[in-house]
Amino acid sequence: MKKFFLKLILGLLVSCFSLAQSTIEMDEFNAAYFQYGEAKDTKPDVAREAARRAYEMGKELFGAESERSAMLAVNYATLLENETDARYYLDEAVETYQSVFGFYSESIIDPLISLGIRLSDREKFDLSEEYYLRALQLTERHFGLDSSFYDFVSHFSNSFHF
Repeated sequence: MKKFFLKLILGLLVSCFSLAQSTIEMDEFNAAYFQYGEAKDTKPDVAREAARRAYEMGKELFGAESERSAMLAVNYATLLENETDARYYLDEAVETYQSVFGFYSESIIDPLISLGIRLSDREKFDLSEEYYLRALQLTERHFGLDSSFYDFVSHFSNSFHF
């Protein structure tokens, strides 16, 4: 009986430590993400480093294959100046979205458009074109060429200069 209580107390201590560790990690993640949000339009170097930290911590906290981790990869990628590095993180995000929603899923259209927008905003037009075109192909597949949604996506993607 004494061993049982000892094991119970030890188990509670370990779980309390784990909970405290998770809380600390979440606080660190929130601080990095907040710093990224505050600096992304005014201090790109600070924002890039904060986005990197948030991305790395987010993968640990939420799992590498989570939609949240994909969003964090996009945040980081859009701040990278080297297009090869940016493509690596964007491809990772798209793979995660495909894993979550399915490769040909209509649910991946919105994330692809969002990627296109974010890349266009950062004047990464070659990369943004790829995501817009993929969104357009999926829109055609799911809604057809005559749909108003296809017209919207087509008009939207054509409004950026490629």
